[in-house]
Amino acid sequence: MQKHWARIKTGLFLGLLSIVSIFFFPNWLFFILCGGVISAAFWEFLNLIGYHTLAKKGLGMVIFWALTALMLQHRQGTFYLAVIGWILAAVLIFVPLPRLAFFKKGWLQLCVGVLMLAPAWVAFVEVHQHWRTLVFYLIMLICFADTGAYFVGTAMGRHKLLPKVSPKKSVEGLIGGLIIGDLAGLSVVLFLPHWGGISLRLWGIAGVILILVSVLGDLFESLLKRLYDAKDSGSLLPGHGGLLDRMDSLCAAAPFFVLFCYATHLI
Repeated sequence: MQKHWARIKTGLFLGLLSIVSIFFFPNWLFFILCGGVISAAFWEFLNLIGYHTLAKKGLGMVIFWALTALMLQHRQGTFYLAVIGWILAAVLIFVPLPRLAFFKKGWLQLCVGVLMLAPAWVAFVEVHQHWRTLVFYLIMLICFADTGAYFVGTAMGRHKLLPKVSPKKSVEGLIGGLIIGDLAGLSVVLFLPHWGGISLRLWGIAGVILILVSVLGDLFESLLKRLYDAKDSGSLLPGHGGLLDRMDSLCAAAPFFVLFCYATHLI
């Protein structure tokens, strides 16, 4: 119960910070805040893969932001590249762990971290400068789906979703997350003028797809933690673990969401 309360209090704080930063920060300050969060998540990733010295971490951060700056100049290509990367991740989560030892090669490890996190920052930059409420929609959708899956899975979880990758995730939790997250997302859509010109049915379908993609991000990060024999990516967020543990779902969904916004002319 204590862990549940810690999770709820941390979630409320993050929710308040999200609302204030999305709607009241100027674009440049929001981008800096997101950059700080992404940097902290990548720092945790460097710890996860064994970059423990300050020199290695510093070099890793320089490479990360150099590639992120390049992605910012080629945004649409970045989002397609990220989608391809997450499709490959969907295949890898079914590969036996011993066969993934090649991931521990230095250059490949960094590529995985960059491709997980950098496109998400570019995606938030792209969406926020066009329509701030859409950023809030994505955060509400994914965060409520994650929270709903956690509490429904804890209370009712009987059938394991993918036990070899993430033993605690259940089919019941997934269904609960899909329902709760999609409803939370739709509650934001109702405040969009004319629903953004898109039917509620399409928003509902898009929400389900984005939540499923976010679950993929969570599962892939769980796979990496099992590969490196780690329980959490960090301990910065009480009841949640590290920033990377909270960002994995959003990072997976963000590029898909931007492409959805492009396709429907939302941005």
